[in-house]
Amino acid sequence: MLKVPSSPEDEGESDVLAMLVWIPRYSYTISSIAGSDKNNPGAIDIKFVDKNVNENGTASYTDEIDNTWYTHPAFDFGGVQLSGIWVGKFETTGNGDNPTILPNQTSLRNQTVSLLFATAQKFNISLGNNGDSHMAKNSEWAAVAYLSHSKYGKDDEVYINNCSKYITGIGAESVSASSTSNCINTYSTENGQKASTTGNVYGVYDMSGGSWEYVMGVYQKVKGSSGFKDNLEGIDEKYYDSYITTDLSDACNNSSCNGHALEEISGWYGDYAIFVPTSRPWFSRGGYYNDCSLAGVFNFYSHIGCNYNDASFRVVISPTK
Repeated sequence: MLKVPSSPEDEGESDVLAMLVWIPRYSYTISSIAGSDKNNPGAIDIKFVDKNVNENGTASYTDEIDNTWYTHPAFDFGGVQLSGIWVGKFETTGNGDNPTILPNQTSLRNQTVSLLFATAQKFNISLGNNGDSHMAKNSEWAAVAYLSHSKYGKDDEVYINNCSKYITGIGAESVSASSTSNCINTYSTENGQKASTTGNVYGVYDMSGGSWEYVMGVYQKVKGSSGFKDNLEGIDEKYYDSYITTDLSDACNNSSCNGHALEEISGWYGDYAIFVPTSRPWFSRGGYYNDCSLAGVFNFYSHIGCNYNDASFRVVISPTK
């Protein structure tokens, strides 16, 4: 069954299939001051909000110092307004038939996007009618990234998982350390916790390094080598983000992609910032264990959608009750 352990001691329980972190619904603003120094950006301001606050990526209001607030789009699931989402605490582990989300395990890799998408939905067997398990969308990854850089998160650069063995939850000796096969800083250790989005054991891990992660974010529904049918036929649009141009200023329905961790945070901490073109239509996030300073929670890159040995993914569960 699915279970959300409350402490590291719970991880050894035999009935734990997946460890997840609750990301509450929020509105955010990124002030011009916060984004002025890409090497040392300021905090993203966050306010937790009720489900009736549903602007979702469009301007919510402007405060007294002219900061524009947006309700994060990750909490709109096909028109259903969510109070929050459950996010895999680690990159997905196990195998394609029996996926898990656990620390100190080898991440599940080397599958096309379509196979990763199908694998994520296998958690629905355990959920019944209590949630909708799916592969993380680009905007859902972004919701975790923004929260990590607020007063409710680490509010600093997250340490890389530099483990060349693709073991989940590992933290490096420094924020952008080069790769190592000596993967000793497990997620509950001092350095392991520096690789968490909260800087402690209760956050989300593997958001920088480890495997780079495919997300369900695609340029104009181009299937590439993902294994999906043309134009993602048969896939409900609530399961992916589609971008209509390669111009970040109007890539989302003739507007900037507020909340998608693209234009708003491009280049923060020197992370890769490569948008998707027709020839490489699928987004990846986070970078991998050997990307050093180019990896990070604000890293985005483009790929063709095929299977890679260093490509994993993350599971998100949208509550349905």
